[in-house]
Amino acid sequence: MKAPRAKKASATIPLCSTADIAFLLLIFFIVLAKGTREGSIDWKPAKTEAQMTMPRDPALTVIIDAFDQVHLDGVPVALNEVRFQAADVLEHRAGKVPGRRPQVLMKIHKESKAAIFQKVMGDLGELDVELFRVMEQEQPKPRTPGT
Repeated sequence: MKAPRAKKASATIPLCSTADIAFLLLIFFIVLAKGTREGSIDWKPAKTEAQMTMPRDPALTVIIDAFDQVHLDGVPVALNEVRFQAADVLEHRAGKVPGRRPQVLMKIHKESKAAIFQKVMGDLGELDVELFRVMEQEQPKPRTPGT
């Protein structure tokens, strides 16, 4: 006597949750993906060949050095204090000319981070000053022998 054969089991994949799984994987990879950071963007500093007119007697001089330290008239200032310190200096400067905005001379080191000088420029812009930015002039490349 033969034993009855069991029916073949069919394996089916439930497709109802496939869309849910795909959506969760998409969210997972979006969250973990590295976004473009400002520090990773390769940019070249601005250069000019034009001769710029510089202010004769700037009310304030702002320098951002290679270590991202901000100096107002040679005095180091914390980044979050630039607006307040600059406003204080500009308020106490003598020789204000009515109807003329104070002139600020700004020099930025070419290795400084964009986030630093953008914040400083924004803070100075809120003080309604005439901002003069010092840029490097294009230097001719030295010729090598045989070229």
